[in-house]
Amino acid sequence: RGLPLPRAVLNHGLYRHVVELREGNVSNVSAARMGLIKAVLNRTRKEGDPAMTTELNLDEANRAYRCGRLLAVFEQIQRAALPNLNAGLVQRFYGAASATPALVMPRLFRLSKHHLSALSGGLAGHFQKQIEEITRKDFMGTSFPTSLTLEEQGRFALGYYHQRAYRASNAKDEFNRSTKGGTSNE
Repeated sequence: RGLPLPRAVLNHGLYRHVVELREGNVSNVSAARMGLIKAVLNRTRKEGDPAMTTELNLDEANRAYRCGRLLAVFEQIQRAALPNLNAGLVQRFYGAASATPALVMPRLFRLSKHHLSALSGGLAGHFQKQIEEITRKDFMGTSFPTSLTLEEQGRFALGYYHQRAYRASNAKDEFNRSTKGGTSNE
């Protein structure tokens, strides 16, 4: 019917999401749960607010969404620099970053600079461009949000999920191109 879903659905979905990430289930972010969070946000959005999409929206100006995307990029940088790490920054910082980005994001920026210095120039440059695109002043302003409402935490979760899914999709495309390129030269 397209009716608004209870706010408790969003609260419970976000709670389970944070618990699973904290337990180390980073690679098993539930698409169904993200769909439910998206449905709650879209059915309760105010007039004039953009609808949340099913894929990464590079033009989404919502600061909470961009903070979620940024966390996913920081995660990718850390994994590239420290591939055998057991507990990553998402397990340690996701809950706090999704509720109080202003307290956590500066620390994650410092960590990312350390991790970027361990990477080769091309890869480090690629990640730096992603960070710059996400944190553009016309979208993010000059500081991170102090705290996020429950709805903004939902947008944060979707930003994180969309950035991770986009990254995985691009990795598959690059693999398929390199495989096709390799067979055509034989």
